Amino acid sequence: MPYILPEDLIPWLSDRNIWADVPTRKIKRYWQHLKDVGSDLATASPQCDHHPLWIWGDAAHYNKEQNIIVICFGSVLDDNTDSIKQCFPLVLCREDL
Repeated sequence: MPYILPEDLIPWLSDRNIWADVPTRKIKRYWQHLKDVGSDLATASPQCDHHPLWIWGDAAHYNKEQNIIVICFGSVLDDNTDSIKQCFPLVLCREDL
């Protein structure tokens, strides 16, 4: 099953102006907010400079004998509302039932 690591995919998307161009100040403000509200996630970026990502997975019936599974990721700070421009697949596979 093919798998593309985010650290390989994000630069490729950025080079093609597909990845969200989020200013550093917005990223730092996000992490500072998590620290301010006491979120356990705040320690995930000690320097407050990592671009926060979301990951999502779902499965659906492909046919009577198979499911299809997709795992996607994107930028937490992307303001784009068009899901095709902010949801990037990492894994897509079929599973026998």
